[in-house]
Amino acid sequence: MKLRPIMRALPNWMLLVLTAGSCLAAPAPRRIVSLAPSVTETLFALGLGPRVVGVTDWCTWPPEARDLPKIGGHIDPNFEAVVSLEPDLAVLESVNSAAAERLAALDVPYLQVEHRTLAGILDSLDLIGERCDAADAAAALREGVERRLAAVRARVAGAPRPRALVIVGRSVNDGELTDVYVAGGGTFLGELLDLAGGENAYAGSAVRYPTISAEGLMRIDPEAIIELAPEYADDSEGRESLLAAWRGLDGVAAARDDRIEIFCDDWMLMPGPRCVETLERLAAALHPEPEGS
Repeated sequence: MKLRPIMRALPNWMLLVLTAGSCLAAPAPRRIVSLAPSVTETLFALGLGPRVVGVTDWCTWPPEARDLPKIGGHIDPNFEAVVSLEPDLAVLESVNSAAAERLAALDVPYLQVEHRTLAGILDSLDLIGERCDAADAAAALREGVERRLAAVRARVAGAPRPRALVIVGRSVNDGELTDVYVAGGGTFLGELLDLAGGENAYAGSAVRYPTISAEGLMRIDPEAIIELAPEYADDSEGRESLLAAWRGLDGVAAARDDRIEIFCDDWMLMPGPRCVETLERLAAALHPEPEGS
């Protein structure tokens, strides 16, 4: 019996009831594939790790994710590998629209989440929690993150706001900085910088992560510089060389006043639940506690 003609003949109110009922009856996914490191981190933070059957090559947190089957990069996943895992849900970032279209063509159920902004990161907890029958865990996690966000906001309220830059990459030639990549105001790192009690010294908004030359840095003249450089996590000499290159920018206030911080933890670049820990570090760098406090 073909249902489509019958459905067309039903009154609108009955269609709404049937549609709502089918949504309520949809079972929670048991085999989830993650198409982004931030998604993997979120799934595990919500207690959904046992349901995750595949992750990208770049998913390294939590440690349990490293041993899961890999489906390629988060920008260029191997869709044959995705399908072979027989997922009943794939979760990906909203920016990856091409992957969403391909999943739809392959009849793989998917959920897109926004991880480019702080609001999107928080909302993704609710979206994933609702879809995966983990709403209580999502509410608890969100409440904890928001409580810590509020604590930082209260701590820096009324304090001077140094003009600062968050750096996410750079080029160094012969010990001198040539180009740096900064987090603009429209990024989650730019939002965290603002919440941490800093003023983004880069005022532009057209490019999310623009490139600035050494001369441009001198014109901007930030009072504080925070670089996220995970590639130096196991290279203390390289980190010291990088710090020396920053300190060599005599025309920049941050160098003159020795207000340069380099963090080498890769999770600080991750737009997931641990973004609140990144915020706490940024706030501590911009507004250090007085000694002996």
